[in-house]
Amino acid sequence: MKINLVNTLKNFNNLNDEEKIRVRKKVSAILDNMYEDFFALCKQDKQLNELLDKLDNINNILEFDFSAEFYSGSYNYDVKYSNKLYNYEKKLAENYEKIVAEIKSKIEKLENSKTGLFKQKRIQKLEEQLKQINASVKHYKNALEKKKLQEYYLENVSTLFTPLEQKAQEIIKKYADKTFDKYLSKYPIIIACPKSIMHLSHRNYINSDYLNNVLQNNHDEILDIMINETLDEKVM
Repeated sequence: MKINLVNTLKNFNNLNDEEKIRVRKKVSAILDNMYEDFFALCKQDKQLNELLDKLDNINNILEFDFSAEFYSGSYNYDVKYSNKLYNYEKKLAENYEKIVAEIKSKIEKLENSKTGLFKQKRIQKLEEQLKQINASVKHYKNALEKKKLQEYYLENVSTLFTPLEQKAQEIIKKYADKTFDKYLSKYPIIIACPKSIMHLSHRNYINSDYLNNVLQNNHDEILDIMINETLDEKVM
């Protein structure tokens, strides 16, 4: 097989520039199909996609920005961390029961009063205030929970993230090798003009790196064999 590939590479190198351009165009189309087949195999693998789902979820946790949860925009759209917003929600959360009890007490008094100027509007305003407080407290607690979860995953990356990533990459590499072998046996000419394209798939952690490398490495191996043969001939 390698002898045939050496001959393929030699024949390509012996072509004139115009012929090489024509061959490269054909090979480019073949390689595009090869990459698409590779991504299709990855996409169809249930185990791989389950691993990628887990990696996506963990990655989102690891990339969580606690300060971004308390961004505040100004009149000129300058969005940045607001310590005021953080302290406001923190205070609400720490005094939630007392604050809610006071508002509910005011609502109850208004509802029980026989008369009152703008009674319903005042009740509605207090109810809206209560909703806003509940939303703020929920947001603050959710942010704290995400932060604690992030700290946990950061401390345990080697046991929670790395093994999943390694397993996913093993499967991806397997499909890269399988796809390359299939196309090389059918189109040996691809060894003559490798093409590196950084093609991101619809999923994280799947790109063309493995396929790029296996194609380039095989090309380099055949090139080395050809060069060594030429050197041997000159020495002889």
